[in-house]
Amino acid sequence: MLKKILILIIFFFSFKIYCLDISFSGDMMLSRYVKKAIKRRSLNCLLDSLRIIYKDYDYNVVNLECAITANTTPVKNKKYIFKGDSDYPLILRKNFITHAVLANNHSYDYGIDGLNETIENLTKANVFPIGIEQHNSAPAIMKTNYWDKKSLSTSLAG
Repeated sequence: MLKKILILIIFFFSFKIYCLDISFSGDMMLSRYVKKAIKRRSLNCLLDSLRIIYKDYDYNVVNLECAITANTTPVKNKKYIFKGDSDYPLILRKNFITHAVLANNHSYDYGIDGLNETIENLTKANVFPIGIEQHNSAPAIMKTNYWDKKSLSTSLAG
């Protein structure tokens, strides 16, 4: 009887249970008054409170409500135009943000060139842009960086 219980305990502990922890945040707009605060205090400083939360997740997805471009020509006839600096994606990544949803009303504020540059800037910083047809509208495959969770994946469409 003891041998059967011991085998059962060994069997039970030989299986690992894996979780994929993903956080979803609302709008992240890095323009207008936020941009002024960034210039005063730094983007890194503004993300301090979020970094504490984000560090515990495998993936952190934000809705990026601005173009990340050097383009200076916004689209015409739009009341609110938002734009962040090209170094912001690297700072986002250093603060554990892994994915940026671009399926919103501000990704195209600087036209197709601004959108393409936003995608390029995010990709260079290893922040995966999702939700834009230009950038393969297929779901994003999210895999962890941990060897023991390597086989886990899920999909996300913006």
